[in-house]
Amino acid sequence: MLVCKLADLTAAGDAIRFKLPRARITYGVAVRVDQPVEGGLKAGTEKLPLYVHAYTLECTHLGCEVDTPTVRLLDELVLLKMDSNTSLECSCHGSKFDGLSGKVTASPALRDLERLTLELRGEELWVLG
Repeated sequence: MLVCKLADLTAAGDAIRFKLPRARITYGVAVRVDQPVEGGLKAGTEKLPLYVHAYTLECTHLGCEVDTPTVRLLDELVLLKMDSNTSLECSCHGSKFDGLSGKVTASPALRDLERLTLELRGEELWVLG
């Protein structure tokens, strides 16, 4: 499923919220980061590498949807800005996750947000599965 064009993620911390073709949780997030992330994707050039990874917005505690920060729209894309202080919170039971990495930072969830597999097709970013 097409997420966005790489050009839509212009700087580290830029993120795109996108719909997933799933029955329960309908959104995922693709985030551009400064450093390689396990399970992420490297694009760009050797001199100017670009690292992107994606995860679902399904809380690993009981499966509720995790809230994202305030969004802005660009055409049909939902853009987010993440930084080292961005915390994503599950409104059901208060679990918190790091916005850049998807790692759990506060219980009751004990596992990180589920990673999604990305693929680069030309200049487009696609999520698989």
